Amino acid sequence: GETRRLLVPFAFHPAAFQNRWDWEIVTPSTAATFTPLLDGNVHALEVAPRGVLLVGGEFTNINGIANTSGLAAIDPATGLVDTSFTASVERPWSTNPAIVREIEVVGDLLYIGGNFSHLRDSVSDKRYRFYKLARVGADFGELDLTWKPQVTGGAVFGIGIDQDRGRLMFTGSFSSVAAQPDTQRVAIVDTVIGSVIAHT
Repeated sequence: GETRRLLVPFAFHPAAFQNRWDWEIVTPSTAATFTPLLDGNVHALEVAPRGVLLVGGEFTNINGIANTSGLAAIDPATGLVDTSFTASVERPWSTNPAIVREIEVVGDLLYIGGNFSHLRDSVSDKRYRFYKLARVGADFGELDLTWKPQVTGGAVFGIGIDQDRGRLMFTGSFSSVAAQPDTQRVAIVDTVIGSVIAHT
């Protein structure tokens, strides 16, 4: 019959575990080939349209590869980093690491939420200002500099997309979005430029 595999992210203490993964797998030989090494926790997983595994979390690198802080693409069979995915998250003004709490693929786009202040493009080796939410190409991580909801305080924990109405709802510990009233902890923005939409 069909071979199925389930990959689940967990948060483990760094001193106790090298890999932040747990497996339920039909073929143990396949599990043995999947050996990514992370120095922090994994919080979110998605599959890109081209089949690579997108990983978000609270780590500074995967397999020691540069520009894989908090966000990266890996081979789902081997765990090797796919360096053609060019986006990663940063928090240069804090001693705490950048964190991705949630990722969601919608068509050819990847929405990212967490606690970060910048995204880095590994091709240009430049970082760009974002505010705890961002959108990139799902396959290769091209930064979308036109969509920038301005989330203040705390972090984004959850994301939901309403494609029909062009809206993104998100939740978290943030204090406001674009300094608008009634945007604490729960807010809605459009998927065009990230403008706040009033909710009742």
